[in-house]
Amino acid sequence: MSEREAILRAKMYIDKLANGIDPVTDKKIPDNEVINNVKISRCLFFVSSLLQKMADGEGKAAPSQTNAPKQTAKQQAREYVHKEKLRISNADKMKIALSEKPVGITQLAENINAVVNKDKMHELRSYCILEWLMRNKLLADAVDKDGNKYKYPTAAGKNYGITGVKRSGAKGDYIFVTYSLNAQKLILKNLDAIIEINNRPKKSFNK
Repeated sequence: MSEREAILRAKMYIDKLANGIDPVTDKKIPDNEVINNVKISRCLFFVSSLLQKMADGEGKAAPSQTNAPKQTAKQQAREYVHKEKLRISNADKMKIALSEKPVGITQLAENINAVVNKDKMHELRSYCILEWLMRNKLLADAVDKDGNKYKYPTAAGKNYGITGVKRSGAKGDYIFVTYSLNAQKLILKNLDAIIEINNRPKKSFNK
């Protein structure tokens, strides 16, 4: 594995954690877990943006600017926190790549974020898509035999091509939810409502 590939892998894990997703099982992390604290989430997104810059430069240092004042880590973090709320124009929505094959929620969010100006705006968090699906009764909470909560498509969700697939991971079996092309189109059609959820403070979720 090259250094750039290692950086991108690390970024992928951090992106999932920042979006409230367990990178091992792809399950949503419970809202009351510390990783979902808004301050930690912002820091993770900030670290992710730094890793992306490293990957884009393929590990090469930027040209020296001896006369330019250096930003402290605190200043860089503040700059990230003060990014604009997410917005995606109709023209940019047309550029979002949809997959013919079913994809997971993390990949779907990444496809949407590909058209986002990440230097100016916050990205779409995948759990905001899940929140919209829950509100519209396309996903529901379920509990396995060990008492662990997970998301599972409702009958209405299945009609749109949302499917729960049993998989095995380091922590045992789990349900991995996938979204067909039809389900992706439904989410894209309702993207403005999902973005509205994304732009709200975390404390207003589930209301």
